[in-house]
Formats: sequence, C-alpha cells, structure tokens
Amino acid sequence: MKIAVAESVVQDTRQAVLESFADLRRQLGSPPQYLWVTCSALYDIPLLLATLRELAPSVILHGGTSCQGIMDNKGYHSREGYALGLWGLVDPEGSYGVGMAEIGSNPRAAGAAAIQQAIERSGRTGEPPQLVWLGSAPGNEEEILEGMEDVIGDRVPIAGGTSADNDVSGHWKQFTLDQVGHHSVVVTAMYPSVQTHFSFHSAFSPTAIQGTVTRCSPRV
Repeated sequence: MKIAVAESVVQDTRQAVLESFADLRRQLGSPPQYLWVTCSALYDIPLLLATLRELAPSVILHGGTSCQGIMDNKGYHSREGYALGLWGLVDPEGSYGVGMAEIGSNPRAAGAAAIQQAIERSGRTGEPPQLVWLGSAPGNEEEILEGMEDVIGDRVPIAGGTSADNDVSGHWKQFTLDQVGHHSVVVTAMYPSVQTHFSFHSAFSPTAIQGTVTRCSPRV
C-alpha cells in the first residue's frame, strides 16, 4: 500500500488540479487507485472533475468542499480562500467503493443507501468494511450515522466530516467522479490489504463557562 498527499493554492481550477495531481502521481509512482478530494467551494467543481477524469478515468473518487483552506501533514494551506487537497492511495490487494445518496427528507435512509452502494461497488457485499470515510451536507449528521449503522452495525469505525464553504452561505458540495450534490452524503467503504489502526484527538477544551442553547438562527 502507498499513500500520498498533495495540495495547491492556485486559484485557476484546472491548473490547481494539474499541479497537485502531478505531485501526487510522482509520490505514488503511479496513478492513484482511490482519491479523496477536498477543496474550497470557490473552485469550479464540474471543471475539477472533468480534469480528473482526463488524468485518471478509472479512479475511485470521494470529494467534498471545505472552509477557507485545507490541512495536511505539511500544515495549513490557503491563499485568499482557495486551496485544493488530494489524498491518494494505491493498494492493489485492497478493495474500495464509493456511494452517494441525496439526503432529501430522510437522512437516515440516505445514510443507509450510501453505505450499501459503497459496499456493493467495492465488490465485498456481505462483509463489513474495516473503515468508512464519510462526507455529508451539514445538519443531519447524527441521523445519517444512524442509517449507516443500520447497515454495518456500530463496531465499524466511521471517520470524516461535514462539507463546508467559506462563509456558511450554503455553497458546499459533495461529489464523486461523475456526480455532484449539494444536499447529499458520500461515503467510502474501505477494505485495505493491511491492518487498520486509528486514533482520535479533539481540540475541545472545557471551561467553567456553560450554557444551554434554546434557539439559534441562523445555524452557526
């Protein structure tokens, strides 16, 4: 298994993709088998995907927009609200599948549908993944997780987060190589060829100041 990360803060969408993908491919020594893409919502997502289809037409892709910039192993990257990050993997002995569903009025059903589709596309139907990577539109995360657990149970680790934009104005997107959604959930079912370990760290630090939120408009 090989994993590499590349990024760009170039504002031109196509150039940012070309630059970061070339770096990623150089590090991996071959095109990625699986690609996780995160980028500022300021980029042209259809153009981004069209460029990636030219570069890696068979790649398994999971994507979503971020707020202001990206973080990777090299630090925080942003220039005037633009940043694009690629996380690429080559694992010929592993299996990976991406599923996507519109959240609509039933987030729990969407979570279940997305993970079921991801498992089927991985070719490992009936086998729980070692890890699930999640990306969704804001607001229904708990119900989406419940729907996923309806399918895979509560013992499979789920990592990931919520799509965003630069000013919480609703311009976030979720996408695969051939689909773009605004109020959707995207998940990856991961069956790597190596044993998987994970850890969790939160930046939350409690203080003596506490309160109960009874109303909030708009959502913050």
